Amino acid sequence: MKKDTIEIIRSSLEALGVSPLPVIDLEVPRTGSFGDISTPVAMGLSKVLRKAPKMIAEDIIRAMTDKGIFEKVEIAGPGFINFTFTRDYLHTSLRKLLSGDRSLLREDVGHRKKVLVEFVSANPTGPLHIGHAKGAATGNALCNLLEETGFSVEREYYINDAGRQLLLLGESIFAAYMKLCGIDGYHVPDDGYQGDYIDAVAAEFRALHGDTYASRAGDEGPLKGISAVQDFAYLKMIALIREDLGAFGVGFDTWVSERQLYEKGEVDSAIEY
Repeated sequence: MKKDTIEIIRSSLEALGVSPLPVIDLEVPRTGSFGDISTPVAMGLSKVLRKAPKMIAEDIIRAMTDKGIFEKVEIAGPGFINFTFTRDYLHTSLRKLLSGDRSLLREDVGHRKKVLVEFVSANPTGPLHIGHAKGAATGNALCNLLEETGFSVEREYYINDAGRQLLLLGESIFAAYMKLCGIDGYHVPDDGYQGDYIDAVAAEFRALHGDTYASRAGDEGPLKGISAVQDFAYLKMIALIREDLGAFGVGFDTWVSERQLYEKGEVDSAIEY
């Protein structure tokens, strides 16, 4: 609709001999009484053509050879040109949208400029919840809009795996694992993780490793066990998050590990840059 209107205005300006052609801005009026769409192009040409904006607006309207999509074309204020579309044109445009023709929504403002959008990025310490789903929907919708308007979009999931949260996850699941092995004395940390998924991951870990990491306090087993459980749980959580997002229809181009950024020295390099 904007493209059609701009093309009609551009043809009118060419017929009037305006050169070079100005940028034709369109805006939606504040109230419906001023039409469906409006342009201030006549006011921008006033100094160039040395005429009053209203006179230029009148010239533009007179020079229009194809006004069939408009029910009304009127001049308002200091020289705005207000356009009101016909019902037939609006219905035709709506039918195109409903039939899947999204060209009406496209406007190349990005010109393939690269944009990195990082969203969701939930800690890999448990299943996604409704808040994460909301962020996924919002982020994915933003990416789709950017792509439809000409940007080259990269979707990134930033994995927060460098902090203490993963250790707490390992300690929480290890406590559940030790309980399954029949060994008392291991408890979930006060700020640890609770839930059925903790017991489920502990059971999977035990099914894979048996009682290999079960040992009494003072042995090396607990430290090795917590580390092993942490690594196992980390991969399980990432796989679960990927699966949930996939079922939700959200995909990512890159998954960036915070821990690997530190290990490669990229964080320090960025700070020093």
